[in-house]
Amino acid sequence: MSLDCCYEHAGLCPGRGPSGPVPGGDGRLPDERRDAMEVMFDRVAGLDVGKETVTVCLRTPGTKGRRHAETRTFKTMSGSLRVMRDWLVEAGVSIVAMESTSAYWKAPFYCLEEVMEVWLLNAAHMKAVPGAEE
Repeated sequence: MSLDCCYEHAGLCPGRGPSGPVPGGDGRLPDERRDAMEVMFDRVAGLDVGKETVTVCLRTPGTKGRRHAETRTFKTMSGSLRVMRDWLVEAGVSIVAMESTSAYWKAPFYCLEEVMEVWLLNAAHMKAVPGAEE
């Protein structure tokens, strides 16, 4: 999974949506509409959970109406997961999403669930989202 955009598989990146760009002559969005999207959650994170590490992509408001992305990798040991949790809380994250990878999702999920909303997503369902294979 590419972490350039936490939610690119769900089609939630600026300029891309589940339906793709709206054709306008050349098939592209005009510049003023390309980056327009409704922001439902201001500060979010996507987790790529593995056996030994958790890679976190944090998305926050950036300059000039853009989004800022920061990616960090943490070990899956409880001390490192607490550091990850503290970083996300300090950044003001209100919602985290992760795939239900084997049983590896459990430790990060339980670490975060008491301090923020955590979405556990089924990878098979995410692949069925229009635009997910782009």
